[in-house]
Formats: sequence, structure tokens, C-alpha cells
Amino acid sequence: MGKAILNFLSGMGSVVTLDTHIARPRNFDNPLEADRDALRKDFESVGRDIRSAMDFYGKKKKSASEK
Repeated sequence: MGKAILNFLSGMGSVVTLDTHIARPRNFDNPLEADRDALRKDFESVGRDIRSAMDFYGKKKKSASEK
């Protein structure tokens, strides 16, 4: 359970940018393109977090059912 909490906090840190990684802004001619790019990256990050959680809990559930 400790690893799950760490993964959750890590994900939350990336959402609210508590981590120390600062992405350099890309230059866009149109502010709407910049917004679209930022939203796409946010959704990709959330999708990776959801997939990671599903993989983790799927393996945990599978190993529990084998006992």
C-alpha cells in the first residue's frame, strides 16, 4: 500500500507541478495551439497514471485470486 500512496502523490505532484521539473514553454504562433498542446500533454499524463494504476491493481488482484 505504501507504493500506491507514493505513486498517487507523485501523480498529484505532476498535476500541480510540485515536482522540480520545469518544462520549457514551446513557441506557438497561436495561443489556442499552445492550449491544445498543454491539454493533450495533461490527458496523456493522466492516461499513463490510470494505466499504471490498472496494471498495478490488476496484478495484485490476479495474484490474490491464485492463492
